[in-house]
Amino acid sequence: EIKENLNKKIWSSHQDKTFLVDKIDASLHLKSGGGSGGQKVTAVTCFALTMLERSGVAFPLIIDHPVTPIQAESRPMISKMLVDTCEQSICFIINTEKSGFTNKINEPFEFLDHIKNKMNLFTIYRTDRDVKMPANEPDTIYHQSSNCIVSDSHKFFNEFILDQQDS
Repeated sequence: EIKENLNKKIWSSHQDKTFLVDKIDASLHLKSGGGSGGQKVTAVTCFALTMLERSGVAFPLIIDHPVTPIQAESRPMISKMLVDTCEQSICFIINTEKSGFTNKINEPFEFLDHIKNKMNLFTIYRTDRDVKMPANEPDTIYHQSSNCIVSDSHKFFNEFILDQQDS
């Protein structure tokens, strides 16, 4: 039953209909014997979602660096899958992961259509210990503490880079 539900999730979010999980034991075994970075992220994410649904508890799915090992061209499929299959997902990404995951590849300051106006995007950065600061200040601040600023500005999210000047 778990494998069947898992594969239904995979098929609903992945273009390759031959991609499926063949066996579940101490790990997930793909029918193809291996998989691309995108397929592995999809399989693990769909497995986590299947287990969350099965538990009956409504927890958000939290993923740290969901697209680090994935080429930019495959990232939109992963972010769309998360939007389409998760009621709430929280993904921690860094600047280099935005391309294809939240932003269009050839238009880096333009959000993907399934992200635009549908997602909350927060930029969180430290302000203590002589760390590099952003090149620009945020236009809105959602929260500020003694060592951190959180901005909910989509503009700041898009433009966020750390200042290259040495401290």
